Parts: sequence; C-alpha cells; structure tokens
Amino acid sequence: MPIYEFLCKECGKKFTVLVGISEKEKVKCPTCESKNITQVISACSFKVGDGSRGSCGSSSGRTNFG
Repeated sequence: MPIYEFLCKECGKKFTVLVGISEKEKVKCPTCESKNITQVISACSFKVGDGSRGSCGSSSGRTNFG
C-alpha cells in the first residue's frame, strides 16, 4: 500500500496515511476529522539495483541518483 501525505485545509495539520488507492477518498484529518484535505507531493527514495541509494526532493534541492 502506498503512503500518501495530506494537508488539512481546515486546521493546517500535515499528516501521512498508509492507504490503498481505492480508499484515498475516505481519508479524514486525524486532528479535526475534516474531509477538506488536499494531497501534497512528498519526497521519495528508492533502491537502485547495485545497492546504491537515490532520492528525490533532497533537502539540498538537488536530485541525487547515487
């Protein structure tokens, strides 16, 4: 299951949820229980075949591919 990151438009809480794609529409803010939320793009990482690590959205602003 993918991990999605959301931002609540009511209380401003940013939160992550492990949920299936078909269940994404049922997500509520864990703080105020509002459904007025928006999905935000978050950083990602992955493992390359030779064992090196790559990442997207690093804190330096650069994309590092090993």
